[in-house]
Amino acid sequence: MKNKLIGVVVFAWILMTGSIMPVQANNFTPPADKELSVAFKGVEGEFLVFMVFIENKGGKRKMLNISDQNGHELFTKVFYGEKVEGKFKIPKADLQRVTFTFKQQGNISTKTFVISTHYEEKTEVEEQ
Repeated sequence: MKNKLIGVVVFAWILMTGSIMPVQANNFTPPADKELSVAFKGVEGEFLVFMVFIENKGGKRKMLNISDQNGHELFTKVFYGEKVEGKFKIPKADLQRVTFTFKQQGNISTKTFVISTHYEEKTEVEEQ
């Protein structure tokens, strides 16, 4: 299951940052004073959708890691560009928590999201 999650997260990142499709910010405006900005944008089918924006002043080496509630790595990549932004689609599966960690020259920024899914029972009665 873990390998399947990693594959889907990586595929979503490649789709949004590669040459296949341009990055769409979906009305996501990151705060100017933050190195790492992450926004939950909703659910698409069985996926949680997050927009990630990393400001890297000086363009030095930085690393983004996404992990689940057990610390299992869902995605890791090293970047060198000044700005990175992308859309991540992460399968809901059994996720209870998702943590985005940004590391640059000893500085660490994290954003954690707690996931709680509620189901609503609906009963319909029709006269025949």
